[in-house]
Amino acid sequence: MDPPVESSVPNEQHSAAPVPSESMMQLATAIAHVMGDAQSKMSGSKEEEIDRHLQMFHKLKPPLFKGAVGPQAAEDWIMRVEKIFDSMQCPGNRKVPLAVFMLESEAERWWIGQQREKFQGKTNAEITWDEFTAVFRMWFVPPSAQRQMQEAFMRLEQGRKSVMEYEAEFTALARYAAHLIPTAEEKCYRFLHGLNRELRHPLVPFRIHEFSELVERARLIEIDLATPVPRYDDTRRRRDDVRRDDSGRDRDREKRSRYEGSNGSALGSASRSASIVSSGGSGTCIHCGRRHAGQCYLLTGQCFHCGQQGHRAADYPQKGLGGRTDSGTGTGQQRTVGSRAYSERSGNRMDDRTVRDQRETVAP
Repeated sequence: MDPPVESSVPNEQHSAAPVPSESMMQLATAIAHVMGDAQSKMSGSKEEEIDRHLQMFHKLKPPLFKGAVGPQAAEDWIMRVEKIFDSMQCPGNRKVPLAVFMLESEAERWWIGQQREKFQGKTNAEITWDEFTAVFRMWFVPPSAQRQMQEAFMRLEQGRKSVMEYEAEFTALARYAAHLIPTAEEKCYRFLHGLNRELRHPLVPFRIHEFSELVERARLIEIDLATPVPRYDDTRRRRDDVRRDDSGRDRDREKRSRYEGSNGSALGSASRSASIVSSGGSGTCIHCGRRHAGQCYLLTGQCFHCGQQGHRAADYPQKGLGGRTDSGTGTGQQRTVGSRAYSERSGNRMDDRTVRDQRETVAP
């Protein structure tokens, strides 16, 4: 019996592993390249992001800090850097590296020691911003300096500063005196009572508890007080015009009075002149040239003997009877004694001829 013939087809269980084809090799190579490119791009994008933050930070012009300054300057530097971080939306792990980049001289040497001793060699990216500001303030704004700031805050007044200058100093010092102004009302109270009186007095009745509103109102009052007032506004100009007119009329009346006093027959009436004589008593009559009381008989047409109307002194019915005849009024006006006319008060006399001539000039 012939021996069995072995099959030329190999058994599947004992067959060797298939040899990779050329296409499979190309696929593996492509995958490796893709993974490498992805890692390179991730590393490159991270570096680009870091560069972008640094560029933005420098574009906003952060101030340098060298350390040899007072506590107020140190606080100002922190405030300025934090303002830049907020504007550029800086991530937390980039704040300390960017801030440290701006340290120089004494401040830079100080931070190297803090990083080695305080933070035990941590990188800047591993240190939080709160940790950095805590050690920064402890060194550059020590407790003794903070107490000085508190005392300065309690003594702060506006003085010759503008409202905005006063507000800036008030806000800067208030950081060290938070326990003195625990509420917005207390903060407004301290700010208000530090203002100058001409600004404080109009604001007291309003009892403002919003700090920004209080500052704005004080600033508006300051602007109003600084605005020059016109020398003559409309109301004052009208008032001055009225006064000027009244003064002119008074001067005109004074001139007329003076003129009438010396030339009454030209401008004044007979009654005006008579009243001047009667009120003065001791003045010389401008009509008869003599001194007497009351109205002048030359104007009224009364008899110089008896004071009655209807006849003249020359036609006096009882003339020649002698004796003295008083005036009919009995008030001590002009009278005659014999053939002479007298003024009772002055005693001046004038003869009959003079009286007759003056009387005839006014007789009807």
